[in-house]
Amino acid sequence: MSSVFTSKGLWEPDRLVCKSGRGEFFIRNRPRFWRRTCADWYSKLISARWISVLSLIVAVFLITWTLFALVWYIIAFYNGDFLSDHLRPETNHRSCLVNVGNSFLAFFLFSLETQHTIGYGYRHVNDECMAGVILLMIQSASGALLTIYVGGIVFNKLARPKQSMKV
Repeated sequence: MSSVFTSKGLWEPDRLVCKSGRGEFFIRNRPRFWRRTCADWYSKLISARWISVLSLIVAVFLITWTLFALVWYIIAFYNGDFLSDHLRPETNHRSCLVNVGNSFLAFFLFSLETQHTIGYGYRHVNDECMAGVILLMIQSASGALLTIYVGGIVFNKLARPKQSMKV
């Protein structure tokens, strides 16, 4: 009968970091290509060419703005903000997003303004729309984290010493 105790009588848990320094807390049995490519993606971004990094940054921001605009659009749709009965001012319906409009471009602009805390002017989230308030908090927090991360990448790329020419 095997025991979880060693010969000393103490339980030895699996190591998270080997004595050689290699981490054992990542997913095991992943393909070799995946290990090489995604092992240290932050330092790969630091050592990549500027055009690649800037293209990735622009793509990530466009994707997040578009995804959050889609979620804002879905919230407005399920709240009934697009129904013709609710578009007239004499109804008692309160839309989730006030003064945003009905086009996807308007929701995209609202998403961009929310993520970068630019300010809305006369647009705002209705305080009676709980899903809108929660999404506003999620998008503001994730936008701030994304901006901090991008700033760290750019700062590290700028602070990195240039490699001298090899003779």
